Amino acid sequence: MMTRKLFALGILSVALTLSKAVAEADQAPQRFANLGDLKLVSGQTIHACELGYRTLGRLNAAKSNAILMPTAFTQQSSDVVDAVTGDGALFDTSRYFVIAVDSLGDGVSCSPSTSASQHGAAFPRFTIEDMVDAEYALVTRTFGLSHLHAVMGDSMGGIQTFQWVVRYPGFMDDAIPIVGSPRLTSYDLLFFRTIEAALPNMTAARLVLTMNVFTPQHRIERTSRAQFASFYKAASAPFGVMDSDDWRAQLEAVLAQDVAHGGPMSAAAARVRARMLIVASQQDHAVNPSPALEFAHLLHAQMLVLHGDCGHLAPFCEINAVRPVINSFLRGGPNAPGA
Repeated sequence: MMTRKLFALGILSVALTLSKAVAEADQAPQRFANLGDLKLVSGQTIHACELGYRTLGRLNAAKSNAILMPTAFTQQSSDVVDAVTGDGALFDTSRYFVIAVDSLGDGVSCSPSTSASQHGAAFPRFTIEDMVDAEYALVTRTFGLSHLHAVMGDSMGGIQTFQWVVRYPGFMDDAIPIVGSPRLTSYDLLFFRTIEAALPNMTAARLVLTMNVFTPQHRIERTSRAQFASFYKAASAPFGVMDSDDWRAQLEAVLAQDVAHGGPMSAAAARVRARMLIVASQQDHAVNPSPALEFAHLLHAQMLVLHGDCGHLAPFCEINAVRPVINSFLRGGPNAPGA
């Protein structure tokens, strides 16, 4: 889902109802962890970095049931809470302690738009690795955890999940990247570069994003010509709290994603210690599934490949097929059928 708001735009409604938003806020209030000065892989430093997060459930006595869920591009932790609660929940959270973390640059955590001393273009350029390092600091310092049951995320959250299993290979039992990638294809680079080129015209950037997260067939079938004017108005409307500098910062992080740093993917895969369930969408027009599936084959990992016309948002359109596979995997169950 680039965001659940885009899913709502295409499937249910333009926005969550106020009552639902209030209920979610009460269930998982926004919190912040002060990480101080965050040293980046480039050698630069983000000053006074605060990382936003929300939690659901309780940490058990053995501290063995924590699941970390980073956010997708343009997403905030409130969207992650939405994705794991209610009728469309990705998995049964009743037995887990879920940490939904606001990824760097999302307009809630330390970001170009929120920094007082490094505002806007002065904000240091960060990478997916830096996002993961900040999340590792949150988990170890704020929660005192030395191990996670799982890391899971979709889109940029899935991209971060691939980085987690390579950068901190022994830190989690399970990893579930959903429509993510260990390394972008040329088509992915074209897509994200096009969004970047559309900035600072945020309307154009939002439209490019909306156009690619679904397939053409999905749009044709769900939006008639008569409905197009209202759909276009909704797709053009602002959402979230991120400004154009935040979008650009996260885009640059995604564009630089490569867990193998230019080397063979097999070398990166050899570092992985976690069990992996890799969820991909065969018709994804935003994050091509090929690198994720290659990674799965290298590890002989479990795969769930979706074929519906929802494209990048297939995991949520096909939630009834996805949820039982994720639940079984998290409980250590046998591999489900792959593609």
